Amino acid sequence: MSPSAVLLDLDGVLVESQGAWYATMNEVARALGAPPISRPAFLDGWGQPIEADAQVFYSGITVSELEALYTRTFIKFLELVRAEPDSARLLEICRDTRRPTAIVTNTPLALTRLIADHVHLRPDAICAPSQQDRPKPEPDLILRACEEINGDPRTACFVGDTPTDRHAAWSAKVFFVGYGIQGDRGVSSLGEVIEWLSGASESQPWHSGDRRSKQDCF
Repeated sequence: MSPSAVLLDLDGVLVESQGAWYATMNEVARALGAPPISRPAFLDGWGQPIEADAQVFYSGITVSELEALYTRTFIKFLELVRAEPDSARLLEICRDTRRPTAIVTNTPLALTRLIADHVHLRPDAICAPSQQDRPKPEPDLILRACEEINGDPRTACFVGDTPTDRHAAWSAKVFFVGYGIQGDRGVSSLGEVIEWLSGASESQPWHSGDRRSKQDCF
C-alpha cells in the first residue's frame, strides 16, 4: 500500500535554495546592522520558522517586517535557486496516479509562489504560515494541506529534510519520509520517492503506525 496524498517541503526537498537563502539572510543582516551570519549558524537554523530567525539573527524587527525584507531581498538571488532532480517528474507522476500534492513550507507564501513559478512546479496546493496556521514544527500546516487537497492524514505522507519537518509530521500523525534524515521511511533522492510510489521498492512498506516511541529523534 502506498500513500494517497503526497505533501512536500520546499527548500531542500523540491528545490536547492541554500545559496540563495544564505545570501539573502546576510544581506538582510547588513541592512539591519546585525552581525554577519556564519555558514554553521545558518545551517543550524535551516528550516526553522521566521520567528526563530528574528530571535537568533536579528533584533528589534517584527516577523511581518522580516517576511517583507526576506521577500524583497530574495528576489535578487532567485537565479541561484534550482529545482531538485525529479521534482517536476514527481509532481507529474502524482498527478497521473491521482495523488494530490501540496507544498508545506515555513517560507512566506508570496515567496513560495515566486520560487515555485521560477522552477515551474505546480502542486495542487501551497501551505505556508498565516495568522491561522502556526509554522512547522507545529502540525497546523500539514493538517491544513490535507484539508485543502481532500487528503486523509492517516493515508498521506510528508517528505521533509529537517527535524522540524519530522516533528510536524509526527505531531500531525502523518507518515514521514525523511529526505536524508531518519523517518518512517528514508530516501536520499526524489527518484527513490518515485520508485516507492510506483511500487518498485517495497522493502519498507508504508503504514500509518504510532510514532510516540520516536520522540527521541526530534
